[in-house]
Amino acid sequence: MKKTIYPFFVLFLLVQSLAAQVDSVYQEPSEWKSGFFIRVPLPYINYGIASFPHMRQEIKAAKVDNFDRIIYFFPFEAGWRTRDWLFGLNVALPLAYRKQSFAFATASIERAVLKTRNYRVNLFVSGGYYEYAFSYTRKDPNQQISTQNLFSSSLIGSPELMHKGGMMNVGLALMSLEKRRVSMSSYARIGYSFGFKSTRWTSPTATIIAAPSDRFGMAYIQYLFHLSRNK
Repeated sequence: MKKTIYPFFVLFLLVQSLAAQVDSVYQEPSEWKSGFFIRVPLPYINYGIASFPHMRQEIKAAKVDNFDRIIYFFPFEAGWRTRDWLFGLNVALPLAYRKQSFAFATASIERAVLKTRNYRVNLFVSGGYYEYAFSYTRKDPNQQISTQNLFSSSLIGSPELMHKGGMMNVGLALMSLEKRRVSMSSYARIGYSFGFKSTRWTSPTATIIAAPSDRFGMAYIQYLFHLSRNK
């Protein structure tokens, strides 16, 4: 994972360096009063470490594939801002990666709590709905099965499990101040997402009897490009 993240970390440093050089030769006379913005992600930089203790225990006891706590997601955001407030809609597409997918749709509000000449620190809060799914592989090298029964046998396969419900999200964001009417700046956020309540696991292909119940929790990090039209 370190090899995957390293190139993007270098890119982040280059973007910050370029932004600092541009700002050193150009200053907007006054801060923009309002504007529309969208945020787009860089791949593999947006991920979290999830906690589903009861399901992890069940999988470990069954001695099947290890439960991967690292969840990658691809968020997109759009909204409107004033000098100190940002209001947005945030979605993550349910793209499958490493036998799992994580999608959500939330409404968010941000408040600038600290400003410098070049950067802004925002307090971020959002609420909405999430859906997490993963599949695990059951293996039995000694099992023999005919070709006719290969795709109909219930003894092998990769069952899919799903966890979904309402969630809330809190975090701190660091972003570059917009310097031009049409601006591109960097945006980084760390935070924690948690479910409103404990919910049972389900499966889209079967009814699970006495399914374990977990409350969703995930610490995460995000890096996005912030594109804005200001006035």
